[in-house]
Amino acid sequence: MADFGLAARAELETPERYIHGFNVLLGRVAPPAEAQTTEETKRSWMLSESWDYRRAWKIYGRRAFVDASGRPGLALRQTFPGDSIALFRGGHVPVLLRGTNDGIHGYRVLGTCYVHALMDGEGAETTQWAEALSSNQQILLV
Repeated sequence: MADFGLAARAELETPERYIHGFNVLLGRVAPPAEAQTTEETKRSWMLSESWDYRRAWKIYGRRAFVDASGRPGLALRQTFPGDSIALFRGGHVPVLLRGTNDGIHGYRVLGTCYVHALMDGEGAETTQWAEALSSNQQILLV
């Protein structure tokens, strides 16, 4: 069975590369001097350096976003500004919610999402989320 270089590429795909690609797209990482000679070389560098991040949108059919705290994430394509991210006690992944507009103050569950530094219970360790999780707030899901 041929692996077509997949094993070698998998070793290069790390969370750091994902964050690096995100920062490249935001302009937080400047291209090296040799990549700034023309707009085309600058664009080529940007596309190459951000591939790990952009690939996730294409492969998984996701929409990239940045939350209010500046963390990058991936959610369903149907995600829109104004949707909310929730961490439920005992859960390991953030859940995407959309407020209802039918006169009932509730939320519809859209699905799970990826948010950097909020996965696998990491969010419960932050002050912001720890306070929210300890508040026993009740949410009406419709």
